Amino acid sequence: MRLAVPEVREGRRAYSRRWNQSRQGQAYHRAYKRTPPYKAQENIRRTQRRNVPKIKAREAINAALRYGRLTKKPCAVCGDSHTEAHHLLGYAPADRLQVIWLCPAHHRRAEERLRKEREGHATLS
Repeated sequence: MRLAVPEVREGRRAYSRRWNQSRQGQAYHRAYKRTPPYKAQENIRRTQRRNVPKIKAREAINAALRYGRLTKKPCAVCGDSHTEAHHLLGYAPADRLQVIWLCPAHHRRAEERLRKEREGHATLS
C-alpha cells in the first residue's frame, strides 16, 4: 500500500491539485457538471436538503420498527396489509412516532388532501 506512505500520499495530492487547477482539469470538471449523472446527484442533494425533517422522521420510524417499539398495522381505511406510515401531526421530533398506517393509494390521497389544505384549496369530499 504505497498510499500509506505519507510522502507518496502528499505527492499524489499535490499532483491532483495541480491537475485540477490546470486548464485541462477545469475543462474536465466543467464538462462533468453538465452530464446527466451529475445533475441527477445534484437534484437528489437539493431534495434532501429541503426535506431534512421528513427524512429524520422516516429514519425514526424505521428504527422504531427495527427495534420493536412500533409495529406495522393494516391500512386504517381499507385494511390492506401493505402499508406506509403517515405522519398526521407533522415531522417535529415529538410527533415522529405518531403515525397512522395507510396503504399507498390512501397515503397518496391523504398527502394530496393535506397539500390542498395548506394551499387553501380544501374541498369537503
